Amino acid sequence: MIRTLIFLLFSFHTISTLAQKVYKYEIVDIGEKGEYVYVILNQDRDTVKKLNPDNYIVTLQPKFNEFAIFSIKGKKGWSAIDLQENYLFQVYNRLPNESFPDYLIEDRIRIVGENGLIGFADSSGKIIIEPKFESVSEFNNGFAIFESDCEKVHNNQEGEHSAYTLECEKVGYIDKDGKILSLENISFEKLKRRINWNGNQW
Repeated sequence: MIRTLIFLLFSFHTISTLAQKVYKYEIVDIGEKGEYVYVILNQDRDTVKKLNPDNYIVTLQPKFNEFAIFSIKGKKGWSAIDLQENYLFQVYNRLPNESFPDYLIEDRIRIVGENGLIGFADSSGKIIIEPKFESVSEFNNGFAIFESDCEKVHNNQEGEHSAYTLECEKVGYIDKDGKILSLENISFEKLKRRINWNGNQW
């Protein structure tokens, strides 16, 4: 219950923040009777493109500039596509055990590589930091905090309550080009205070 409430509050804050920005395109569902049929509109509300209905399930970020984020049939997690429906990369899911895609903060969005590690792309869809982190935060004040030497720890529950957490030995931080500025045996909270970082760990 508490986790669900936190998720709803976080989702509302996120959607409200994103709604205040100006975007080039908007995704609209014109399907009927439970069918998902998406079209992309420009700022004049003209249809720019009708997406292939066989490919897409849902989007939680209907407004975008250079790439859209969808759950795509046959692909794991969230996917970024450009206006021509070219697949760009897998988008990081930012909430543990809930389905919610990452979004651009300080011109960086987290992505997931085929190796299962996390990197960053920019607002144009260009990969800036190759996926190499086991766990890494969003950017705040030009820095992102990452953890390494991690181990997945299962909560020993089954079904919908099954989940895991990461327990990591080292913590460090990077700049927006991916340069590692520090890596040491220190807690996330202690490093956060030292560099005056006020972002979200998710």
